[in-house]
Amino acid sequence: VWCQGPLAMAEYGALPGAVPHSGAASEENMWGEATSLRGEADASGSGVRAVLKSPGRVSLALFSMAAFVGALTSMPTPGSGASGGAATLLAASVDGFGNGTWSSNQPLSFSVGNEYGTMVSEYKWSHIVEPSRVTTLTAKLLDEYSSDGGGTFAWTIDDEYEYEGLSVEHTFESVGGHSLSLLWTSSDGSSTVTLDDASVMCKYVRREIRTLTDEDRNRFLDTLRTLYDLRSEDGQAKYGSRYNDMYYFVKKHLHGAAAKDCDHWHDNAGIVTHHLAFTLELEQALQAVDPTISVPYWEYTKDAILYESGGWEDSVIFLDEWFGVASPTNANHVVTEGRWAYTPVLADATDFSNITNSYGLLRSPWNTNSVPYFTRYDLTLGHAFYTNFPTCSQFSECIRRDSLAKINECLNGETHGPVHIMIGGQWGSVSSNSAMMTFGLAPQHLLLAKNLWRHGYVRCPDTCDDEGSSSECKCSCPASVMDGTPYEVLTDRTGLMHWIDSSSRAIYFNETEGRYHIQGYTPQMETDAWESILEALCDPGHAGEMYTSAAPYDPTFWVLHTTAERLLQFRRLKSPEVALDETWGFDHMNAASDVGVVCDWSQVDAGVDTLPTCTAELCEGHGASDLIPFTNFLGKGETYTNHQFYDFMEPNNDELPYVYDSFEYEHCDAIGVSMDVTVPSTPVMMGPPPDRR
Repeated sequence: VWCQGPLAMAEYGALPGAVPHSGAASEENMWGEATSLRGEADASGSGVRAVLKSPGRVSLALFSMAAFVGALTSMPTPGSGASGGAATLLAASVDGFGNGTWSSNQPLSFSVGNEYGTMVSEYKWSHIVEPSRVTTLTAKLLDEYSSDGGGTFAWTIDDEYEYEGLSVEHTFESVGGHSLSLLWTSSDGSSTVTLDDASVMCKYVRREIRTLTDEDRNRFLDTLRTLYDLRSEDGQAKYGSRYNDMYYFVKKHLHGAAAKDCDHWHDNAGIVTHHLAFTLELEQALQAVDPTISVPYWEYTKDAILYESGGWEDSVIFLDEWFGVASPTNANHVVTEGRWAYTPVLADATDFSNITNSYGLLRSPWNTNSVPYFTRYDLTLGHAFYTNFPTCSQFSECIRRDSLAKINECLNGETHGPVHIMIGGQWGSVSSNSAMMTFGLAPQHLLLAKNLWRHGYVRCPDTCDDEGSSSECKCSCPASVMDGTPYEVLTDRTGLMHWIDSSSRAIYFNETEGRYHIQGYTPQMETDAWESILEALCDPGHAGEMYTSAAPYDPTFWVLHTTAERLLQFRRLKSPEVALDETWGFDHMNAASDVGVVCDWSQVDAGVDTLPTCTAELCEGHGASDLIPFTNFLGKGETYTNHQFYDFMEPNNDELPYVYDSFEYEHCDAIGVSMDVTVPSTPVMMGPPPDRR
């Protein structure tokens, strides 16, 4: 049983199936530690009362004899075959969710496993099983209770399914707690040992994509592909209401991240809750098709070690039969081989979504790419600014932070954002703009351009002709919306010069003048440079889906955020040892995507004003009490605020439908980077890379 507090009282009935409950206790009746209690059971069922002095797990065994009322000390030794009635040992029960562990001297116990071996053990539940997957349950009886090593084992699961044998197989069909009892009877029938009212916890287990069996990995990828090919209406008719197609998920992400007023999902405290709820929603859509599936995670810190010297595109992740080539060599950057060949972007989407690009494709509105398939490119405007995946050192630094606000920031940024940029990439005519490289704008170009778009200066065509040249259909900054000089737009109007300055060694701020300058430039040269910089930012070019608000099109998107949650769960499980301040918040860093303004477009849409009104405030979707657009994960019609979903994500929450397979980072230990937060580590110094949208 579990003692929840230093003065918690537990009452144990003398009859099988008694359930412990907490109650008041006083110092006078407190038992000392390591006290062995013995009591007598009478026909009325009175029991032994004990006050547990210390919190923690406590083992309990109840001894009785059938049809015998008297002192427990007179009971025959189990297995001795003594006369006067069959000897019975009643093993301790645990609560309805499998909490608690069995001590090494527990007379009768059991283990669970499947083709992946023994189940995970880092959580509070003693026995975790998986739904819709065959589980092997194996009994264990201490040798001293069976002199001949024989006897029979009888299992009862959920008071419905009965089996016999030392090892039996059972398929649990639903997540949650399941009851279990086990009875051993000696060969001659003279002795029995009972494990009554035990239980197991049934959860989906999320595993690293490379540790899946070939069958399970193909099952996941094939079912994920189904969401691209089978529209929601047909899928729901066939698989039920939880099915949604990929266009549903892309639209939802676009409405959160590509809204004109602000980014409701990224660059603030809502980053984690939104994406993990999003992943769970997809997972339940996949499970509507195949109930054995859970979403795996991609531990790309392993790839960071394997490809430290370059060549990350050669990772097994990018095999044709897995997620497809990392950077297609054709001019359109389209995957043309394997499972994801020519995966379509929804066309004629204006009736489906109010956010599309100029060609009516379900894409980010500033991404004027006319190619109707999802795209990838391993360069950003002709350069590889990230040559490797986030590293063990970055993960270790993130996990050692002492507050949720600080961890939210690194999960938004350096531990995950670069993967989006590396796989998505960016290209277009803007690459040739001299200001891109002269002032170091390329790494943050798309993020800065997107901010200009939100402020109303970047405008993209309402429609473009499919027959026309893609180079003729691009975003720009029309003269009609320019309400100042290029310098004024970049400074007073938008504040973007702050991030341009942080990216460029040549640009600096003169405190005395209160003005930005460029080293070695004359006033006229500076004027020309500001104009060139603004011109470069007015054309976002084209970007692969992973570097845009339509990132869910790329199948690699779905195995990234599980990686982030695993890291966060690991930290939360360690919080009893190393304190974690879980106050809701976000530790803002100097990132170009984190501008902290909300732009009101209502007067522009009404035809009254030319530009939106942008003010410094928290974007809706990031407050602790803001509702997130995800509901009904438990089938109860429940809704969630950010903070409620964060509580729901608590690793040991009985209602959370999944766990992770392990929290081992042996590959990091092997290179001398410890993930053990209880051991001090030298901080890893790094600048915050730009986020991907």
